[in-house]
Amino acid sequence: MFCTNCGNELKEGARFCPRCGTPIASTPSDVPSAAQAPTTPVDTAAQAAVDTSAPATTAPAPAAADAAPSAEACPAGADACPAVDTAAAQPKSRRGLVVGIVVGIVAIIVAAVIGASFFLKQPTTVVYGQDDPVSVSLITRIRPQGVDGTPLTTYTVTLVEPDATGDETDLSSAATTPYKIRVDGEGGFRMADFGDVPDNGYTLVIVDESDDGDDIPRELPVDYGEDNPDAADEIVVAPPADDAPDEQPSSTNDQQPPSAYELYWDTCREYLDAYGDPSWIRAEDGSYMMTGLCVAHLIDFDGDGTEELALVYNTLDDFVPNTVNGYLDQQIDGFTVEIWAYRDGQVELVYDEADSLEIANGGTAWFTVYGKDGEVPAMRTDVFNDSTIEWASDMDTETTTYYEYDGSTFDPVLTLDYLIAEGGVQTYIDGKPSSPDDATAAEAYSTRIVQQVLYSLSMGADSLDGDFDATSAATQATLDSLERAASGEDVETAAEPSYSIESHEETAPLTSSQGVDAGFTTDVIWRYSEIVVSGGEAPAGVAKINDSLRAMVADARASAEAWTIESGDIQDQGYTADIVSIADGIVSVRTDTYGFAGGAHGTEFIEGIFYDLETGEELSASEALGIDDAQLRDLAADGIRTFFSHTPSDLLTTDADIEDAIASITQNAESWRYYRCEGGIAFVAIEGELGSTAFGSHEIIIQGEGGVSVGSETDFGTSLA
Repeated sequence: MFCTNCGNELKEGARFCPRCGTPIASTPSDVPSAAQAPTTPVDTAAQAAVDTSAPATTAPAPAAADAAPSAEACPAGADACPAVDTAAAQPKSRRGLVVGIVVGIVAIIVAAVIGASFFLKQPTTVVYGQDDPVSVSLITRIRPQGVDGTPLTTYTVTLVEPDATGDETDLSSAATTPYKIRVDGEGGFRMADFGDVPDNGYTLVIVDESDDGDDIPRELPVDYGEDNPDAADEIVVAPPADDAPDEQPSSTNDQQPPSAYELYWDTCREYLDAYGDPSWIRAEDGSYMMTGLCVAHLIDFDGDGTEELALVYNTLDDFVPNTVNGYLDQQIDGFTVEIWAYRDGQVELVYDEADSLEIANGGTAWFTVYGKDGEVPAMRTDVFNDSTIEWASDMDTETTTYYEYDGSTFDPVLTLDYLIAEGGVQTYIDGKPSSPDDATAAEAYSTRIVQQVLYSLSMGADSLDGDFDATSAATQATLDSLERAASGEDVETAAEPSYSIESHEETAPLTSSQGVDAGFTTDVIWRYSEIVVSGGEAPAGVAKINDSLRAMVADARASAEAWTIESGDIQDQGYTADIVSIADGIVSVRTDTYGFAGGAHGTEFIEGIFYDLETGEELSASEALGIDDAQLRDLAADGIRTFFSHTPSDLLTTDADIEDAIASITQNAESWRYYRCEGGIAFVAIEGELGSTAFGSHEIIIQGEGGVSVGSETDFGTSLA
């Protein structure tokens, strides 16, 4: 027996062709064979010529003489009964035709019912990863779905038997099994597509290989038999409920309102089209200026979990010539500060106060967001000679106003007025007279949560490329994030902050003395560093560190200015607190002062301090550097030996002298002797420890970084010259 479709030889009793899956027609015993079929020919042409329109009549009953003979009429002893023409013997009647018609109608109805039940039959639904195997046969059609519940269109299917141990065919994995097919389209596949597969239990491994597929193998256990009587005609393989993507909440609107970030991006695009991309330019005299959309920064001003968008753009694309009267004011006025908020599916402008830039006396302008007590974000304006307080014509005034956002508007929460005259300063808090100390105490917004440089007057040979690059990079990062959000990606709302260092320095005369009636005045330097944060939220420790360094220098100055020779104390003739490294969450500070207590000269004191950037807490050297004290002492000793190998001491002339000096200053070395800078870890030896006072103090690299050699010295020199 052979398949009528593909010609494949079939087993006796096969219901389907194992090669192509074509059903094989059955031969029930009640159907006559060719040898049993009637031999009387049927004249179909004559039947077709019958006039069915003739009126029905009843044939007369035949006479008794004409009736067919019965069995009893056969002559006794006759070899056979005579042939009987049953057609002539039976009366002609239309009853047979009626019966045939009825039988035909019934057959049609039965066929229709069977066909309807076939076409209306629902496929069996199973899920990936289920424990119970699914019964399948040669012609079972299997239609797999993706994780979103839609039919797969491009995928591979392998048939494996995980416990297989056969030598000839390794069915134990998808990589080794010979039964593998690739399917394109939504029609699914049949077990027949694998070819001749022995009856057995298997695992189907299905992998979605479409462009947006996840390439994750998903398994379905099956119980295969070529003529499996329990097999369904069609099976749909669906993802488990926990694999299906989260359903989006339904809405009564056909379209969800745009998100805050989509609308923020639309706003940014308008300014980019009008003013250009964030960039900076430098004038021939060394001045710098941001151009285009200078700042785009996301910050949650009201703490409701939805960020507001702060923007700064420059309406000028070039410098105002410095020959123009009032050129600096015109230059600064070219910048506009705006804050946009998202409410009820739209964004609106909630802040655009003029004079919102922070201006330094040296001619540098920043976009700054201040923090009340280091936390609550606020904006600030500084207006000159426009106070609402009555003031004399010979006075200058400065009015500082802080604004906080309540979710609706930015309202002024603190106003400080300073009336400046030759005789001193008059201060007002919210229109009421106060002392300068009270005004300082009321101004709790010393923290700069965000500070991005926008403009700087000529700085001579100093380069500010890095500072202006930082502003550009932070703005571009926000724009890129908003653009991705507008296309459906998650917005990066917590950008990593970048840090730069702003130095605050003042040179001022200081009165000192070498004894009674031996006073003198000298110019000294007071300087401290401030951490400036760009492109992200400032850690809480930044404000504490900035306040600590500011207070450190202010206290040293106050003590120095109150000093007298009779006190017997050391006078700090100048004091600097410089941040020399911010790395790995650690801030390293180098302090320098010239201590004087009368006599021919004083002594330079250099110390290192470490801070935790996140908390602002002071750390020991071993905590900050991750090196235990004993190892630090060993590093210091080796570094000093290397230093002496190329820098002979003016007093320590023998190896024994050198080793004694090394042991003396390293055995009980405290944290103040260490700091970290770009060149590595430095160790401080003060004047007189490695030689005479004239040999000076030395800051020796004991662990080099960036190619700096151990035993070399840092290049800070004196910070007080």
